Amino acid sequence: MQITYERDLRKSSMIVTMDTAPVGYQYRMCAKNRIPGLLPYEILVADGRVQFWYDITGLQSFETYLKTRQAKLELFYHLFHAIYQVTCECEKYLLDENRLSLDASHIYVNPAAQEIGFCFFPEQELPLHQSFRDLIEYFMKHMEHGRDRATELIYRIYQITLAEEYSLEEVQELVERSKQEEVRENGKKKEMEPKSESVTAESELQMDPPISDAKKAHADRKLETMQAEKTHNLYIAHWVQPVRLHFGRFWKQYQDRKDKRIKREQEKLQIVFEPEAEPEREQTVFLGDMVSAKRNGLLFVYQGMGQGRDLSVDKFPYLIGCKEGVDGCIARDGISRLHARITQEADGYYIEDLNSKNGTRVNGVLLNYQEKVLLSPGMEIAFAGEKYIFYEKEIQSVDIAK
Repeated sequence: MQITYERDLRKSSMIVTMDTAPVGYQYRMCAKNRIPGLLPYEILVADGRVQFWYDITGLQSFETYLKTRQAKLELFYHLFHAIYQVTCECEKYLLDENRLSLDASHIYVNPAAQEIGFCFFPEQELPLHQSFRDLIEYFMKHMEHGRDRATELIYRIYQITLAEEYSLEEVQELVERSKQEEVRENGKKKEMEPKSESVTAESELQMDPPISDAKKAHADRKLETMQAEKTHNLYIAHWVQPVRLHFGRFWKQYQDRKDKRIKREQEKLQIVFEPEAEPEREQTVFLGDMVSAKRNGLLFVYQGMGQGRDLSVDKFPYLIGCKEGVDGCIARDGISRLHARITQEADGYYIEDLNSKNGTRVNGVLLNYQEKVLLSPGMEIAFAGEKYIFYEKEIQSVDIAK
């Protein structure tokens, strides 16, 4: 099985090439039905080889998705719910769940709608319990390890997957218990929060159960006392507030006059003189003492007619998109939320498209998904319709040892 990527002006595709002919129930069922949770595909046969074209337009693999955000508990809840639902759909359509790929590079996420789609490979026969265990191990590597609910839950699930025979229903029960515990904890935290100050004593008394006449009279007297104290405090505040404001203005004026007086005294004490010019001396420079410091930076110079700005790249990886939270924001129509990424490797700087809706072009050539291109000065880079010229800037400084 060989996997490649290709895109044109209309869509982006993941192409799975196999050497066997498309026969059997699994092929026909997926080809003729739109099964919820599975990515649709088209079958092409040429030169005795079979190609499955999966539509991944605007989607990101889970592998790429985790490179731009942390693996948190909410993300795992969402991922597991999608896995559990798609296995139920496979059972409904009498599909073999062992042919469902749970490889992180074959699970696709719609960043805008937060929808997850899976690839069904009719020729794959990897036991589901094994592929799910591998996915849990992958998720563990990308999460922050600490003593929190997410870490505890993932490790408990991993312990379940180590058994020779287990079912997703066991994991489902554990996930549901974790959600219920989280709801209870959040409820307790809300109960422990202090009541709003806007709740008056009168309203609190109205919420109490019926009381006797004596207790009611005592409560009325207590309420009258509280209201009298409140009126007294308002009366004092009415007279004290203007005094405080007047004193504050007076104190500020006093400090300003004091600072001006100190400044004038300092200016009188200053002695102005010009040092005598020292005779020029010939300096001997030793080449061995020269230390050259070099710092590289990348610059994308805007070439459009709009109000775009240049992109100065000073960190890696560098994410480009249209929303806040990315490193280089291009707030233009046609730019995806996460559009492209720039990385630094041993041999230079690379650019890749993150399967954006309208694509990224390098010198007019549309990049395929998962394709990296080595950047060189003078290249024209177009994110959707926004064009830039790439430059590599260098800053050099020379220190001379004395």
